[in-house]
Amino acid sequence: MPTSFFKFKKFIIHHDKCAMKVGTDGVLLGAWATVSGKRKIVDIGTGSGLISLMLAQRSDAEIVAIDIDSSACLQATENIAGSIFNGRIRVYHTSLNEFAEKSNELYDLIVSNPPYFKASLLSPVHERNLARHNGSLSLQSLVEDSLKRLAPSGCLALILPYDQEAELNRIVADSNLYFNKKTYVRPTPEANYKRILVEIGTHNTECIREELTIEASRHKYTQEYTELTKDFYLKM
Repeated sequence: MPTSFFKFKKFIIHHDKCAMKVGTDGVLLGAWATVSGKRKIVDIGTGSGLISLMLAQRSDAEIVAIDIDSSACLQATENIAGSIFNGRIRVYHTSLNEFAEKSNELYDLIVSNPPYFKASLLSPVHERNLARHNGSLSLQSLVEDSLKRLAPSGCLALILPYDQEAELNRIVADSNLYFNKKTYVRPTPEANYKRILVEIGTHNTECIREELTIEASRHKYTQEYTELTKDFYLKM
């Protein structure tokens, strides 16, 4: 039986109240997103608050964590309150669209590990559907609404299934945005890409393209993944 919490080096994540548990995707994005020079950050679909806490550990930024699910907001609030970073993270129960329309702030960094299972069967659990399926938030809406709250020099950082790259390329081009970074992620050296980490901005700079392999062999992490996550995992 999976445990109801996950212990990191500087905080503990309880995930018994929220639909999505601690997973590699969230850890990847929280460790990978560029935080240098970022003073104000938004975490869209915060879930347990994992990414917000990782970004707080890596920076001095003020962070706003939002989620459409009330149980996830409660879970995130409890996890953040129990951490040493609680003074810099605020949690709001709201949709991205509502937040984008009502907020007057602009942010240096917006991050999201968004819902992405477009064609798979829906779960009987409503909260899990919100977290895993994009019926509540399309990729197009995610980019468009994020852009409303993005500072001129800010960036949007996402982790997505690799097979959504073509759709994202179209959306970015149509929105007059540009890729700053792309990192293609595979679970093992022999496997195909499974995820893509992207950083999107409004300035046309040369896109940095990299690859990341998680495991060199069964239960043996690669040096690059270890280096990326060593400040968080207890056994790294």
